[in-house]
Amino acid sequence: MKKLKQLLYLTLLIASANLFAQAGRQNVRKNFFDIGVDSAMSKKIEQYGFTPMPIIDVKTNTDGYTYDEKKLLEDLEKQFPDPNDSRYLTLDWEDHPFDVLYQNKNTAALLDTVVQQYIKLFKLVKSKRPNLKVGFYGLPIKEYWKRDQSWRSHNNNLDPILKIVDVIYPTVYIPYKEGVEAKMEDILNFLKDNIESALMYGVKYNKPVYPYIWQRYHIANKTVALMPIPYSVFNKQMKVIYNTSYKGKKINGTILWSAERYYFQQTQSKNVPDISIYRFNDQNEIWRYLNIIKKYK
Repeated sequence: MKKLKQLLYLTLLIASANLFAQAGRQNVRKNFFDIGVDSAMSKKIEQYGFTPMPIIDVKTNTDGYTYDEKKLLEDLEKQFPDPNDSRYLTLDWEDHPFDVLYQNKNTAALLDTVVQQYIKLFKLVKSKRPNLKVGFYGLPIKEYWKRDQSWRSHNNNLDPILKIVDVIYPTVYIPYKEGVEAKMEDILNFLKDNIESALMYGVKYNKPVYPYIWQRYHIANKTVALMPIPYSVFNKQMKVIYNTSYKGKKINGTILWSAERYYFQQTQSKNVPDISIYRFNDQNEIWRYLNIIKKYK
């Protein structure tokens, strides 16, 4: 009996250690960035603990539904000359096929055609660079206001894609100014629901989840497009993004995206009435956002 008790105790001890190790791995987060700054600034951000996120901008053929394989392979070889490279990669196919995935009004046949193209694209990349950790930008689909069963059912149509990818890369950019165009509560609920949606697939298919975030208001809203989100508001957003969980799983980190140098150069952009007030390439501004993100690591 004494030996049996000792055996049971040892078994429980090992199980507890395994659970503790799993929890530890869950809490180790990795934060990425792709914010379009010069190489010197990028190096400083990397030294600060953030990892550059490679992105391949997938081009579409003239038929509107298939990807440009030649261009894709050229970009893949250019960014990843080492066949054994094991970094993360985001495939960004923001074109008509992406619109088909987002719109909940296409025929099942058309949707399936595009889903199969995404799967074919993923398999091609993995056949050339099998060790890369690959996912698609913007999936699962986000929703601002109508986060109902129809939205969830439509995302379920993307199961074949989310099942095979290595990583899930949703986007949770904010187009509404808090207290003016939307209540703060509504914005935070948008973040919570969409993060939960991505985490659900992360749990279902055992995938890491890295949402794309932006420290500026989305360009879809011309009133506040590209203006910096106030630091206190950004902090509240990050708190929700990092603390939201689904069946015990939280996000594995975030990807801070922007195009700072590009927007800085677009002085005549109709969405930027006076670019001088935004200080897009101001280092102090970038560091303050990075510090907010970093405290949730």
